[in-house]
Amino acid sequence: GLAIVKHIMQVHQGSVTVESEPGHGTRFRLYFPSSQKQLEPDRGGSKLALPSAGNETILLVEDESSVRRIVAAMLKDSGYQVLEACCGDEALELFKSNDERIDLLLTDVVMPGMGGTDLASELRRRRPDLKVLLVSGYSPDLGSLGEIAGRGIELMQKPFSRDALSKKIRELLETDSENKCP
Repeated sequence: GLAIVKHIMQVHQGSVTVESEPGHGTRFRLYFPSSQKQLEPDRGGSKLALPSAGNETILLVEDESSVRRIVAAMLKDSGYQVLEACCGDEALELFKSNDERIDLLLTDVVMPGMGGTDLASELRRRRPDLKVLLVSGYSPDLGSLGEIAGRGIELMQKPFSRDALSKKIRELLETDSENKCP
């Protein structure tokens, strides 16, 4: 997570400082460059189109509990039913008892034990029409991604907004599975 923050700050010509004191905690300060640009007041004329919500069931697999809670809340706010797993093995167990209910697998790529690409491959072996959204904070050039990419499998880079996540999920769920599966 900190590598992503550092990258974002560098892209925006900002900086990060860290202060840590035993017994008192840690403080991170983010410094963004100032802007001289004046913001125009919103006159109420422009409305952002929100991505359409869903009611499908998503199996969310993320080893970082704080990230899992945030993503689960995003999904629930968008109307989805969410089954949460902290690792590949737990996801396999949830899939066994809910396989027909699950419309999409949303999994982190890099996790201890079974990674997201191996999990996606295993679940797609069991159910070839399962839609998969892999998420990663690392470079999209990970070797095993190329082996399973396409055909109902997408990759999304972390960090992402709720709207971007909802849009990507809707795109995946609304694609014709007959055209996307082998």
